[in-house]
Amino acid sequence: MKAIVTFVILAQILMDLAYSEHCPKHCECRIDLNNDLNVYCSNTGGIIPKGIPKETVFLDLGGNGLTSVHVEDLQGLDILKTLSLVGNRLSGNVIEHGALELPMLTSVDLTNNRYTSIPPNLPSRVSSLYIGSNPISSLDPSSFRNYTSLTDVELTYTHLVKIYPHTFDMLPKLETAILSFTPIANAGLPEDVFFKNTKLKTLRFRFTNVTSPLQNLPASLQTLDYVGSNIQVLPSYTFRNLQNLEEYDHFNNHLATIEDNAFQGLEKLIVLDIRIGKISSTITNKTLSGLKSVESVYLANHRIPKVEVGALRDLKNLDTLWLSANNLRTLDEGILSSDFVPKLKTLYIDSNPWYCDCHLKWLREKVVNSSLIVMSPQFIKCYGPPKLAGKSWDVLQPQDFVC
Repeated sequence: MKAIVTFVILAQILMDLAYSEHCPKHCECRIDLNNDLNVYCSNTGGIIPKGIPKETVFLDLGGNGLTSVHVEDLQGLDILKTLSLVGNRLSGNVIEHGALELPMLTSVDLTNNRYTSIPPNLPSRVSSLYIGSNPISSLDPSSFRNYTSLTDVELTYTHLVKIYPHTFDMLPKLETAILSFTPIANAGLPEDVFFKNTKLKTLRFRFTNVTSPLQNLPASLQTLDYVGSNIQVLPSYTFRNLQNLEEYDHFNNHLATIEDNAFQGLEKLIVLDIRIGKISSTITNKTLSGLKSVESVYLANHRIPKVEVGALRDLKNLDTLWLSANNLRTLDEGILSSDFVPKLKTLYIDSNPWYCDCHLKWLREKVVNSSLIVMSPQFIKCYGPPKLAGKSWDVLQPQDFVC
């Protein structure tokens, strides 16, 4: 086995050396693990080097101060699949018509350039477009009209505030849309902005100005991300049509209210991450209803004062529960009944103002006498009664919890 590995490494080194002899000035040529030729060019003085090997599959021309791309610059690169033009000075129509119409080029990265709109001369077969960190403020139906093969679009750190109706309608293959770290708000989003993208799987609005969950999203969605958004309320049945959603990320947020039955319909959800927010109400027996497949629930770092018995009754597949850093003083034993959460293995309850009397003895017993792992007992401290105040659960014993 060692001999085979050594042979492979040696062969790769020899191939790298062979290509390095023909690599253009200011470029580095490498063979990757897929046996593809990757070419990295930097400090070229604002030009695209001549003599890029025709075997190039990945080409990085980032950070060279390029202001244009002409047809002859990339001519003959017939197996080029991925082109990175990150950190140049490209804008408007400076990519010449046909310059990127290469037979196999499907991924283009234009991050950190000077575009104010989607450029018109990208390869017609482009499937992945990364155009974040450009001063693009709006998108309209003409933006992607010529790029109907797009599966992935990334627009992070743009100036995006307006998406006009039907902008994404002509992208039937779209699977991933990332609009994170933009100033976009609900007012700039049509009601049915992604409704016709029936293959959309991942949608990210991380750290935007969105104040309410988007409605009429396609049922194909598997990951939805509102991390850092301004959403304060999750209304009842707001996700009822997202029956294929597996991951909902909404941590580091302004969320204050989860209405009863908000998560109804999310029967395939595996991860619910809504930690770090402003929830100050009781988790009722309807707050988490409908989450039949969920395995991880993150409710840490809120102001939750109470969890009702039955709140977890639908969570038959729950493996990990985070309730750290809330305002919990006690928990009823029935909350973690094996009838409700038979698969629960890990529990986080540190940084709560626990009142360590006989009503909480059952939970302290689980620290040592249960298949359930209560994490970090040294950080679980009693705020009362007075004789136990300030003491942690790794020091206290179950018999200390008395009434």
